[in-house]
Amino acid sequence: MHTLEATRRPPARQSWRGITVRWIATFAGFPAGGFTAMLIVGRVDSVTAALAGGLITGVILGAAQAWGLSRRGPGAIQWVAATAAGLRSAPVPRRSTKPWPPPSGGTAPPAPPHPITEPST
Repeated sequence: MHTLEATRRPPARQSWRGITVRWIATFAGFPAGGFTAMLIVGRVDSVTAALAGGLITGVILGAAQAWGLSRRGPGAIQWVAATAAGLRSAPVPRRSTKPWPPPSGGTAPPAPPHPITEPST
């Protein structure tokens, strides 16, 4: 009679180089996803564009992470879906109501004196 312990195989060992390549590819998923979303969606100047861009970025990043973690089958699909849903629902920045550059000539106001290096008079 065989037990579960007797039929298990030890996990495959990966080389340091293989792990590094997978990690770098996973890291590259961030800019690759963002760049692809920028090409497809364009400027993120509305809530709809932000949601679509987040979804596209999440799909590409999730796929890179699933590959880097050696996930396959339903586990990989769930990972990609969860990453896409997470990035799609990220906070959307609001437009500022203040104009930039300021109407007074386009420069920011001078910084206040530093309390240590510039004593106040």
